[in-house]
Amino acid sequence: MPIMPIPASDPAPAALALSERSYAPSPLLHRHSYYQLFFTQRGALRLHVADAKLSVGLGSWALLPPGTEHVFWCEVPTSCLVVDVAAPAMLLHGEAPPADGALMHPLDARLMAVAALLQSELRAGGCAEPLLAEALAGYLSAAVRVALRPGAAPTPPPVTAPAARARDYLEAHALGPVSLAEVAAAAGTSVAHLQRSFRAAYGLTVIEQLQALRVRRAQALLREGDMPVEAVAAAVGFASPSYFTRLFTRLVGASPARYRRQR
Repeated sequence: MPIMPIPASDPAPAALALSERSYAPSPLLHRHSYYQLFFTQRGALRLHVADAKLSVGLGSWALLPPGTEHVFWCEVPTSCLVVDVAAPAMLLHGEAPPADGALMHPLDARLMAVAALLQSELRAGGCAEPLLAEALAGYLSAAVRVALRPGAAPTPPPVTAPAARARDYLEAHALGPVSLAEVAAAAGTSVAHLQRSFRAAYGLTVIEQLQALRVRRAQALLREGDMPVEAVAAAVGFASPSYFTRLFTRLVGASPARYRRQR
């Protein structure tokens, strides 16, 4: 998988900066001079940091200390609340947050509430007010330390074994008929447990992952040849061309015909 480096030229915020971002499927190599936190709102953000390979889904959050080189991308439509915090603003009593151990952590009730507050302030433009930005950075720094305190809940594995087996099975059989019961059997678990663990690991349901895989293959067929859209739909496992067109348009942002013209 080719990795595209991007420059670390973005300036550090005075205290705290918030943004909602949708990441591309192309892996990007990056580092920056401030702390960065990710709260996934949809999908799952893939992160490679040193030897750690992480999938930051809805049940987890990630913290990247300043200077941490990381590769990030997404395999399905993904949106994240991204929080940039200046290194001095993350200090409490002159100490920085612990940077050892895993960079991904379980999302507890407090950090869920903090993320919701930050989301609200992003929409209200509160971070444009220095006093609010400093207060939010201080509260976030304290919440991070409590979450990382020794004795806190241990970090779960990035992806559970059944979820990973299910994902491998979907990638191998996405173009044929697939049922939830069949995927659960291949993963060695129940349908209910598979649905919970898969969403926690990847931030989307088994069916959404299957649809994303099929649409990705359809994109390749549309780019590489002149097969009619109806034939493309059938080739990637859709019985209804109209449903395929609606789903493709929703996930890609353009109809199959328009996507082909643009590419």
